[in-house]
Amino acid sequence: MPVFFITKYALSDGIEEIEFDPKCVNSDGRISRIDSDPWRHHFYNKNDYRTTKTAAIVRANQMREAKITSLKKQIAKLDKMKFT
Repeated sequence: MPVFFITKYALSDGIEEIEFDPKCVNSDGRISRIDSDPWRHHFYNKNDYRTTKTAAIVRANQMREAKITSLKKQIAKLDKMKFT
């Protein structure tokens, strides 16, 4: 069974390694997953997963850098605020 590395929640939960049945991969690249709980379905688009661990690590690092940049901008904005 193929293995996918889910990066969608990498900044909060880390990179998740999951085996998928090939028939769960749609023609548009989306993958669906049914957990042991029959009411929980997960759908991932092409940006949410990678097929190799190396690619997943690269993506997670890009996400981390983007988040750091965003937080620095927020801090700069807050630093400029003065209440009188």
